[in-house]
Amino acid sequence: MYGQNIHGRSGDFALILTGLHQDLPYTVLFRMIDTENNATFLARGAAADVWRVYDPPLHLSSGQVTPYVSKVLRISPRDFDGNGSGGSEDSETSEDETNEVATWDSFVKVYREKVSEWTGLRHSNLVRVYSHEEDLNLHIEFCQNGCVRDYLMTHDGKQVDKMSIISDILVGLEYLHTHDRPIIHGNINAGKIFVDADGKARIGEFGLAALCYSVAPFTSAITFAGFSRWMSPELLDVDPDDDNPIVLTTFSDIWALGCTIFEIVAEKLPYFEYVHDLKIQRAILKGEHPGVRGSIVGDGIYAHRLWPVIESCWSMDPGGRPSIRSILTHLSIGSSLFGSGSVPGPEVRRITPQDSPYSNQDQPS
Repeated sequence: MYGQNIHGRSGDFALILTGLHQDLPYTVLFRMIDTENNATFLARGAAADVWRVYDPPLHLSSGQVTPYVSKVLRISPRDFDGNGSGGSEDSETSEDETNEVATWDSFVKVYREKVSEWTGLRHSNLVRVYSHEEDLNLHIEFCQNGCVRDYLMTHDGKQVDKMSIISDILVGLEYLHTHDRPIIHGNINAGKIFVDADGKARIGEFGLAALCYSVAPFTSAITFAGFSRWMSPELLDVDPDDDNPIVLTTFSDIWALGCTIFEIVAEKLPYFEYVHDLKIQRAILKGEHPGVRGSIVGDGIYAHRLWPVIESCWSMDPGGRPSIRSILTHLSIGSSLFGSGSVPGPEVRRITPQDSPYSNQDQPS
């Protein structure tokens, strides 16, 4: 079991978000933690800062001691000051609120419920989320080979078993999407897929983006700049005057999955010919695909087997995209790629392979 609670100095992280240190600048607090050598800063994400924690280590029930990563959300009660923050932990939002996490207390309540759900997930292709006694930090398994994007860069991409990585991603996403209560990842890309010591790919940060989207309108600390490359058209085709949060779905996950598979086999970002978010968003809404078949490194089996799948994920109509199970079925039946066994489950819609690649005229300009 991996439900061991975390105790010790990592509690310092929680102080940042519980309001006890609201008078201190956010960056000063982290310098205090860093100079104590308890943690090393790894990255700044859309909604959280990522730290590798050394002290205290995580003691598992098996007796194993393991490092872990702490994601510290850049959200505090001050972000909700104009939205009815305060009250008891069990308080409910008023009937006229369109956002279920429009107050600090309701956000904390929903966040804790989500973390409780995530800690119960067990799958070899998911990064484990550890339970703990703190308020808003997310403690997760440390994967020493980093994210897939960095893994491909630090290892010769041509020598990496990309098919194994893609297979791991598909199986992990199937677990999320077919859960009793389907779990939407919300931000699938090669930077959110991690590689463990054994070379196995594990999906991380599942569900976190969906929750953070709901509070993004209330705080400037959360930014999704740079993530347009993996966003489906329906997430961008919204009324700017509509205050309702963006609704992420399994359909938007599948679009991002296609972008991620392309990113792995092409070793290029989706819409790599564009630099600025605005141009990327315009290209998406115009119906331009995130990439072309000719960009796939080595072409060959990657293009032959995977391009039809990738292209089907990029249907402008969300309902026209395949389910994760239909993708697995398409790639596994009669294929030497992922084995000859079929994926169990009900009858699913098949993908129709399209053999003709894009022409040069179809490339983004």
